[in-house]
Amino acid sequence: MLLFSFFTNEQVEVPQRLAERNESVVLYLMGFIALSLLLVVLAKLYNQKSLRTVIVNLINPGNLETSLKENMRLRSFSSVALILNYFIVLSLGAYVYLTRMANITHWYALIFSLGFSFLLLILEIFGPVLISWFTGESSLMRKTITVTLSDYHFFGLLLAVFSLVWIKNPVYNEFMANSFLIILLLRLILRLLKNSIIVLTNGVSWYYLFLYFCTLEILPLFVAYYYLLQNFWS
Repeated sequence: MLLFSFFTNEQVEVPQRLAERNESVVLYLMGFIALSLLLVVLAKLYNQKSLRTVIVNLINPGNLETSLKENMRLRSFSSVALILNYFIVLSLGAYVYLTRMANITHWYALIFSLGFSFLLLILEIFGPVLISWFTGESSLMRKTITVTLSDYHFFGLLLAVFSLVWIKNPVYNEFMANSFLIILLLRLILRLLKNSIIVLTNGVSWYYLFLYFCTLEILPLFVAYYYLLQNFWS
């Protein structure tokens, strides 16, 4: 709608609806950051060794199962809280990336970010469970799931701090967005390396390992990326 200024006779365009204020979005994002930090604090209060165990497991993955049994079992409250924290900050980081770096509206970004986290959960946790049903290698698949959940512990803490810095410093969007992708790529590479070592050292052929990664892990993520690139990226 066009109106004329009373004093200057200039045309002024009046928007049909008010744009969403960035301050409101940031406020909601900070609410999720607060929830993330609350989960970390609760995990620490429930188990004083939880955060130290996360760091030790990252540095010394060879003793992972023993460390988790002695210091923080995967089914314990602290472990579940840290895993939930990972999916919250992962979805949060994906949302910020989609809204600030791609031509995607807030609602679509919310749907895609939650869908992205859920897709990873299906691929990384239920994928090995499905394979164990078909192959009978339940013990081997349980080891790979343990490695994956342990990585969730650490990268959840890392992404929580990273997301807080990113949200409060939008002037560094491009740098932070690239760093976010690097963190995700690093986690993927570490997981593939750890699980590959476990699988190969237990006598599984590298051919089946390669086939699994291509069909159940890499291909779905590539299809999702291609869909976003074709339909939403400007």
